[in-house]
Amino acid sequence: MDLQYFPKKDKIEVSTNDDLVECFNKEAKFKGTMRLEPVGMSGKGSADFVGAKLSSKNFKLRNRKMLADTSAFELKSNPGDVGLAFKTDNVNADVDFDARKGQFKSNSGETKIEFPTNLYVCFMDQLTWFMDKSEMELSSSMHAENEYLW
Repeated sequence: MDLQYFPKKDKIEVSTNDDLVECFNKEAKFKGTMRLEPVGMSGKGSADFVGAKLSSKNFKLRNRKMLADTSAFELKSNPGDVGLAFKTDNVNADVDFDARKGQFKSNSGETKIEFPTNLYVCFMDQLTWFMDKSEMELSSSMHAENEYLW
């Protein structure tokens, strides 16, 4: 782990190597770079938690929340399993460790959502992940009568 202090910029930066940074009361393990400045805490990299992985080049880290304007989200079939049940990218993320849910909204209309274990793909514009229930709620504002399937 590499820790740097920039007194003239009033900034502390931590970059991981092999060691991960435990955060949110040890509920998440972060790999990448985190910065602490007077305006708040930010980072780039990935966080593993509750059988899921969230990656972004621009995290905003708040008290018990991870926010990202653009991110990729993966959910494992079972915690500890290597198979993925779900994955998507280019989504705005709001993960709340107190509410125990993650809310994701597409940045480009509808985004592709893959279910690798089931060999299935769909397109949705928002989803909510309920961490403790291992449930997903998917929704789309698009109407089927406007779409053509070939």
